[in-house]
Amino acid sequence: MTRKDYQLLASAISSSYNTWNAIAARMAISDVAHELARQLKIDNEKFDRDRFFEACGIIDGNKA
Repeated sequence: MTRKDYQLLASAISSSYNTWNAIAARMAISDVAHELARQLKIDNEKFDRDRFFEACGIIDGNKA
């Protein structure tokens, strides 16, 4: 995957995360982002989880 792909994923997550105000919906989106980050790290050892979570607009990137 390229940087452009990672940016696209983060943008989609950020848009969804900021659209929903319900806590349960935000938690579900956050869970998806965390699992996606886990898989992306497996795919690319240089993947920067903190940078990805920042781009997603998700504060706590330390889960999983």
